[in-house]
Amino acid sequence: ISFNPAEPLGLQRVNSNIAQRLLTVDELEDLLVAARVKSLFHTLVIYFFACTGCRVSELSLAMWKDFFIGPQGEICLNIHGKGHKDRIIKINQSLWDIIIKYRIEKSLCTEINPNDLSPLLINKYGKAYSSQSLWKIVKVVAKEAGLNKKPSPHWLRHTFATEAAKDPTTNLWRLQQDLGHASLTTTQQYVHVAQDMADTSVDHL
Repeated sequence: ISFNPAEPLGLQRVNSNIAQRLLTVDELEDLLVAARVKSLFHTLVIYFFACTGCRVSELSLAMWKDFFIGPQGEICLNIHGKGHKDRIIKINQSLWDIIIKYRIEKSLCTEINPNDLSPLLINKYGKAYSSQSLWKIVKVVAKEAGLNKKPSPHWLRHTFATEAAKDPTTNLWRLQQDLGHASLTTTQQYVHVAQDMADTSVDHL
């Protein structure tokens, strides 16, 4: 045909709130190194956010009984998400190894048990860490890492989603489910941030 029917359609702009709240791979590595120097607990907090893209409230609410073995033998976690909506995420082996080391350090059960009501992250009072406490932990580690940025747990969520969206073969629906987004439009913002800036008018000057 002689014309492009998509020409009148407006393109979604890159979300500046996301684009300006990301860590580079090098910055994320610096954050992890600083966390390892601090403690196993700090390492677990940073690595959990980086590997799952979970919200801070979701990590705060995570309990040992929420872990289970999937049909292919994978480690899964039932996340209690925003708006009382649960979802299931996969825990990779390196993150699971840190979780087990942390449980051993705390003298807690390391066998998956649906009846174990202990929090995943347990404070000195035997209770779960609050969202505010976890936010402060990320802030402390970022300062130790010498980052000029002031990342929060949500920055790590943005970074996880954007890194996943860089792959053009990423299943957008799957990413939506993993992040717990109610709308696919929200997930698409990460694709725009991750891919749209790679080829702009500036690159064709």
